[in-house]
Parts: sequence; C-alpha cells; structure tokens
Amino acid sequence: MAKKRKSPVKPDAPRKIPDREKLKGILDDVKDLEVESINSVRIRKNNIQYLIKWKGFDEKDNSWSNESDCQCEEKINQFYDQQTQVLTSNLSDKEREFFDWSKEKLGYSLWAADHVLKRNYFVPPVSPHHLIQEILFYDPWKMTIACMLLNRTSGRVVRHVIYKLFIRYPNPKEMIEKGDITDIAAIIQPLGLIKRAEYIHTLSRQFLTGCWKTPIELKGVGKYAEDAYKIFCCGDYKLVQPEDHALNKYHEWIMKEGDVESKGEVSHDDLVWGAHLKHEEMKEDEKEWWQTTREMRMEFAKRMIQLKA
Repeated sequence: MAKKRKSPVKPDAPRKIPDREKLKGILDDVKDLEVESINSVRIRKNNIQYLIKWKGFDEKDNSWSNESDCQCEEKINQFYDQQTQVLTSNLSDKEREFFDWSKEKLGYSLWAADHVLKRNYFVPPVSPHHLIQEILFYDPWKMTIACMLLNRTSGRVVRHVIYKLFIRYPNPKEMIEKGDITDIAAIIQPLGLIKRAEYIHTLSRQFLTGCWKTPIELKGVGKYAEDAYKIFCCGDYKLVQPEDHALNKYHEWIMKEGDVESKGEVSHDDLVWGAHLKHEEMKEDEKEWWQTTREMRMEFAKRMIQLKA
C-alpha cells in the first residue's frame, strides 16, 4: 500500500483578531492625520498613487495613497512644481528658453523638462508615407492618443476625427479638467472605438504625472504606440522592430534614408506635408487645424535643430 503523501501546503496560521477598542482608536487618529508633503508618485494597476509624508510622523511612516483618496490638491501641485524645478535647475539659458516655450505650447511641463534634460532633440524626417506620427512627434500626448485610435483604423479615417478631439481638448490638462467621457466617446464614435474614450481620459491624467518612462505604462497603450514613441519622439528607430504595416514602411524608409532632418533639412517638410494637405479633401476647420499643427511641427523642428547644433 502506497504511503500517503504529505501535502506541501502548510495549514493556514491561526488568524489574529485585532482588539476592537484598539482598532477604533487607530481609526479615530487617522481622521486627524495631516499631509505634510508629497514625496513621490507612481502608477499601479492604472491608479495614480502618491507617497505621503504625514505631519508629526517619521519618514518610515510614509505611505502610498490612491489619488482618489488624497484630499490635498495644494500639496500635489507643490510636489509637481518642485519636480519641475529640480529637472530644470541645470539647464543652459538656451535650454531654459526652449523649455519655457515648449511648456507654454504643449500645456504641460514635466515631460518637456525631462525631454530637455535628456538633450533629446531628435526630429523625425518626413517621409512619402504621410504618417500622422510624423507631424505630431513634438507632442507625445497627442501622438499617443492618435496611435491608440489608429490601431485597426486607417490613417485617413483617423485624420478626419482626431482634429475635432484636439480642438475641443488641446492638451491633457484641458482633457482632465473639462473632458467628459460621453463627449469624448461621441467625437471618436465614427471610428467605432467608443470604449477607448475612458482610456483617453485616464491616460491624460497618468501622462501629466511624468512618472512613466515609455507610453506602454499608460492605460490602453500597446506595442504600436510604444514603437511609435521610440521612433518619432526618442529617435530609437534602430532599436525597434515594428509589427504594424504602416509603421514598418516608415521604419524601412528611415533605416535607408537616415536621420536627414535632424541634420538640418527642415524644408523637406514643406515639399511633402504641405503638398499632401493641399490635396486632401477636408473641411475648412479641419484643414486649418492640420495646417496650424504642421506649422507648430516646423517651429519645434527648427528650435530643436538649433539646440542640437
């Protein structure tokens, strides 16, 4: 008769029942806790969390709290201001000027500060393939949302929709403060991607924290947007192997042509995107938005190339 095997799983340890009076006293004390400062931020399971330093307690008592549970907007704003100051403290006068200008144009600061700090002034050359990412590279928030909507949808169709979204909500702060998920869903409804309205709103809030390294850490972002970010915003096209058909075309093209625009050939933009916009069938407000965006792209490219020189 075979021996009965002992289960490798140990029986559960006896549960300790907390003293109700003691627990009540702890909960009463929690009501009186005061936030002294915010020391860090992170994203966990799509929730933004802040590391709180409690007034009257040691650093070892710091704890993470979900943003929805934090009632300390002023302390949170102070934390982001301090983070921006730290990131920009060692910038040269030219870099400081570019940072202030880009912060004003983009409507957010932490990513802009980090981008300048890394001295990443890559300008993706414009190709004959007319990818949306080529014109939106200077604004990673817009580009990431565009990629989210481009997934399984053609660039031509998306181009006729996203301008409405970005006219209504030109930056992530506007999206967070004024964005309504029902309204966002109505705008992107022609793409059949209504469920992504919530992703766009959540992604925008996560984006502003600046605590992410690549977009794939943000809600609803997959490999396609991740690859696009590395190619168009970081210039790491040699390290990327795209799986998307259109992105692959651009990747093959830039691998062959090289980083021509970052060397100073900004005029190539006029020849390609300018002519392309003129022949596109667009409404007047749509054409005006894309033309303004194209001009912004050219201004960013010009300033970034000057900094790189």
